[in-house]
Amino acid sequence: MSDIDFGYVLLVFAKAPQAGHVKTRLAPLLSDNECANLHAMLTRHTLQTFCTDSACNVELWCSPSTRHGFFVECENNYSVKLCTQTGELLGLRMYNALHDALTRYERAIIIGTDCPSLNFEYLYSAMQKLKQGCDIVIGAAQDGGYVLLAANRIDRLLFTDIQWGTESVLSETLARLETLCWSYSILPELRDIDTPRDFHASLENPLTAKLLEPFAARLQVTE
Repeated sequence: MSDIDFGYVLLVFAKAPQAGHVKTRLAPLLSDNECANLHAMLTRHTLQTFCTDSACNVELWCSPSTRHGFFVECENNYSVKLCTQTGELLGLRMYNALHDALTRYERAIIIGTDCPSLNFEYLYSAMQKLKQGCDIVIGAAQDGGYVLLAANRIDRLLFTDIQWGTESVLSETLARLETLCWSYSILPELRDIDTPRDFHASLENPLTAKLLEPFAARLQVTE
């Protein structure tokens, strides 16, 4: 009998909220400490959004390790399973996590914590497309990357030599899928909060403005 769970698992990738190591592209709009606090808030928001629904199991994949106090707090507050990211580069860490998940579940979905407008309806769309037979489902980001990748199968090629953090991430990934001859679907674009421009745009969006209010009040306008 197979040990695979014929369901879905959501992998949430997050770094520990250490000042000077997270959300660094938001400087000088926010200080290092504010960037760390924003990252922590976005991580909590992501877990709150998805851990309160029983549609799939949720795992928090942590860097540098699960022993950081912030992740222990998340485990206690959201009853989420903690896992450690492994691999030197982001692509390898993502591949390792998805590969591990797909040995335990039939389908796996990976997201970060930078996109507060990513909600359960969006996740459900990805789940349905996987159920309908797509090999891969990608949630596009407005900056040329992606906010979600859902998989019925996985290959290291999708994560090797990708220029992460650039506007070519999605196009490079789609080219690899064409090489593999895998079926895929792309979900509508959402916005990550990575840069000052993203921050200001998110303040104009009713879905995210209230979430960012505490940080907006302390903005250092640099225009």
